[in-house]
Amino acid sequence: MQDLQTEFNTLVRQELWKSMMALLRSHLAALEVTGRLDGARIHESPQELEVVVRTATAILTIRFDAESGIGIWTEYKGHQTMGSWTMSTGGQFAVDEQMMDMEYAVEHFAAKLVD
Repeated sequence: MQDLQTEFNTLVRQELWKSMMALLRSHLAALEVTGRLDGARIHESPQELEVVVRTATAILTIRFDAESGIGIWTEYKGHQTMGSWTMSTGGQFAVDEQMMDMEYAVEHFAAKLVD
C-alpha cells in the first residue's frame, strides 16, 4: 500500500511541477512586458524536472525531485547563491524555510532574476 501512495504522491508532484513551470513562464513574460526583465531565455528539462532561466545579468536553476518533494535552486548573479525548497502534494511550498502557495513561490524565484 505504501508503494502505491508514494507513486501517487510522485505523480501529483510531477503535475504540480508542470503547473509551476507554466506559471513561471507566464510570470517571466509579464516581467518582460513591463520592462522589469529583459531577454529571459528558459530551458526546461521536463524529464529531469529542472529549469534554467538566463538573462543578461543572472542565471537561475531550479531542480526538483518529485518522489521526495525536495528541490534546490541556484542563482548566479555575480556570485553563486543556493537554497532549498519543498512542495507538498497539497500544493504548499516551503522556499528558504518560508511557507507559501505556488504563486508566491514563483514570484519568489522570478524576483531572483530582476535587477
